[in-house]
Amino acid sequence: PRLMDLLAAENSQTALEAFWAIALSGGFTDDVAIAGIHHKDPFVRMWAVRLLGDANAVSALAGSELIELAYLEPHPEVRSQLAATAKRLQGKVAIPIIKNLLKGHNDVDDPDIPLQIWWALESKAVSNRTEILAMFEDDDIWSSRTVTETILERLMQRWIMEGGEHNYAACARLLTLSPSSTQARPLIQGIEEGLRGRDVTELSPDLVSALQSYQSLYGKES
Repeated sequence: PRLMDLLAAENSQTALEAFWAIALSGGFTDDVAIAGIHHKDPFVRMWAVRLLGDANAVSALAGSELIELAYLEPHPEVRSQLAATAKRLQGKVAIPIIKNLLKGHNDVDDPDIPLQIWWALESKAVSNRTEILAMFEDDDIWSSRTVTETILERLMQRWIMEGGEHNYAACARLLTLSPSSTQARPLIQGIEEGLRGRDVTELSPDLVSALQSYQSLYGKES
């Protein structure tokens, strides 16, 4: 109880050290985690996100709090930790966190966050293909520069290199969802990178068919 009082203290360093002490004492419950997530100090929020990721799984309540925080969080170091934690969590929580980081913020010029988001997404690329495709059914996600400049090419390359019917189908679906040639270009580049040393005829008929709409982009540099 004394540590919880200190967690609510005005002094940010005192609050952070109290938070660490609670965790080290075995008192890191959902209630404490949520208090940390809603704390005014960004580094308390950051540590709450980090500690939740340490268990590699979260409760439904904690997961929903992380998802909401990903959309609202103003501090880049907390968003960076959200991306790192998303990589460690189950896909049903990780994908909504990733989606909200992409929709809620413009981190394209940050030196770390775009690739951290990609690493989180890449870890779910095969296991959570369906959820990732559902994310791209939201038109707003395509307006993110981080998506266009960091995610699309890498995601397509990942699926092409993995190969197989389901991954090729995912590639075809992503091409179909692409709203314009601006977003389609990195997808085509991802296919080209994934196919290095192989021929386009090795792809599934559905994917080859989807590519026909973008023949003018195929084989061109950005």
